[in-house]
Amino acid sequence: MLQKLAEQGSIKSQAHIGLCYFYGRGVARDYNVAIYWFEKAANGDDANAQHALAECYYYGVGLEKDYEQAFMWYYRAAKNGNIKSICKVANCYQNGIGINKDESLAVYFFRKAAYAGHSIAAYNLGLCYYQGVGIQLDEAEAVRWFIKAAIEGVMAAQYILGNCYECGTGVNINPKEAFHWYMLSAEQGYTKAQYSVGVCYFCGIGVEPDTQIAKKWLVIAADKRFFAAKNFLNNNY
Repeated sequence: MLQKLAEQGSIKSQAHIGLCYFYGRGVARDYNVAIYWFEKAANGDDANAQHALAECYYYGVGLEKDYEQAFMWYYRAAKNGNIKSICKVANCYQNGIGINKDESLAVYFFRKAAYAGHSIAAYNLGLCYYQGVGIQLDEAEAVRWFIKAAIEGVMAAQYILGNCYECGTGVNINPKEAFHWYMLSAEQGYTKAQYSVGVCYFCGIGVEPDTQIAKKWLVIAADKRFFAAKNFLNNNY
């Protein structure tokens, strides 16, 4: 039925069947067939198909890698409201991928995606404020966006928010909050946070000191070739 609807010109069905072939859902995976349907639906202005086609060009899946084509399709999908593509457009502008670098436009699109609820965009917007990239440096505003992303589970945002609370960057120093966010990030496997949790336990930052628990977390980070953790272990154990 889906195939028939797609062949009859249903744009949503074309996009859907493209995804089926791309991921091998109910059919054998076939990138060539997936791209055929993505292109049909994308030219019919389906935002999801436009995003999918952009991803194929960006990562070179089923197509030769082409960043300019990727940006063009991300941009079209973004204009049609695809939140993931809005964030990708921001990333392309920030790094000059497929388009001339423009950090101010990157901020514009990160903000647009962040307000639409994209947690990674919220984190990236926070970084722009934190580093003063494409916008005036504003640590308090950076923290506001880090909090939004951290609550949504973005482990990099949880880590940097912990660091902000530990160092008093854009917010009052609060060791317990620092430890809280470090731990949430560490439990998701973020190496820098695992190291920071180890240091917190060793030094008693926001938590009762416990050198054995500290060692456990430091070893986890060191085993992932995080050299600061290796050095800390060598110097203290």
